[in-house]
Amino acid sequence: MLNFQKFAVVTASAAALLAAAGSAQAVTFASVSGANTAFVNETSGPYAGGGMFIGNGKSFLSFLMAGLPTHLKSTLSFINTGTTQGAAASTSGGLTTYTEAGFTGLFQDIYAGPTATIDGVHLVENVTDLLSGTISSGVLTGYSMGATQLPGTFDITIQNYSSPYAMGVPNGGADLNLALANPRGHWAINTTYGNLQTAQFTASGGFIAVPEPAAWALMLLGVGGIGATLRRRHGAVATTA
Repeated sequence: MLNFQKFAVVTASAAALLAAAGSAQAVTFASVSGANTAFVNETSGPYAGGGMFIGNGKSFLSFLMAGLPTHLKSTLSFINTGTTQGAAASTSGGLTTYTEAGFTGLFQDIYAGPTATIDGVHLVENVTDLLSGTISSGVLTGYSMGATQLPGTFDITIQNYSSPYAMGVPNGGADLNLALANPRGHWAINTTYGNLQTAQFTASGGFIAVPEPAAWALMLLGVGGIGATLRRRHGAVATTA
């Protein structure tokens, strides 16, 4: 019974810590809207046979934490340096799904407004890096219903991101989930490379910070300390008895 009680206490404490850490660490700290983006499959050059997702128009970047600026004009871009691979299109109930995985590379959102100082940060047009990082993984998904092209998604994981406005946000990494509206072009698998064809979209979505490894380590140390305390107490009782 004592062993079961100790296990129950440690398990409950661990669950409470993990729940608290999840609510405190996972936060949507920025959003992007109105980004004109294009997915390009090159036939030659450094990205031949792979996809390159680029931002070819202006967007708006907003930081969602209190006191930080919103609707900053910016240019959103993704540069894929890996080799992507499209899956065979699948159709169910008339809805066709296209996917392309294997995105890795770089992400940048560069300030595109007039030179100004906003919230203590000096911003220079086409120079100041508002938010950037390394893409560790990414999946592009598109849909169509017959000849009608439907919105898609681009879900990526960003590591080691940096921003002059991301103070206090855990820097272990972030998930960026983009909704790709108003598709221009066709979702289709390129028969030569097995990748999606060129298409253009209007992208919007949020940056969700994920807990860094150090945060998990601290939580595990705390749970371990609880277990050690219980073991010491049980040992003391057994010795007394």
